[in-house]
Amino acid sequence: MKQDKKDKLIVRLYTALKTITRYQTPDNLWRHSERDWGLPWEETLASSYENMQQTAKDAIKGVRLPKPKVQP
Repeated sequence: MKQDKKDKLIVRLYTALKTITRYQTPDNLWRHSERDWGLPWEETLASSYENMQQTAKDAIKGVRLPKPKVQP
């Protein structure tokens, strides 16, 4: 993999992780889901979890696990 592609991948993964850290905590969703989203907290929590999963999937889309290096 060329360095430019590696750099772009690192930025994409970093951005995804940074986005995931900004999701509201379950406790915060429990307290404010009705006010902020107009939904029961269980539904808001489920939606937040689905969004988090999608963010992670988007970040690793097209990325292969590198082959292990063989030790002599």
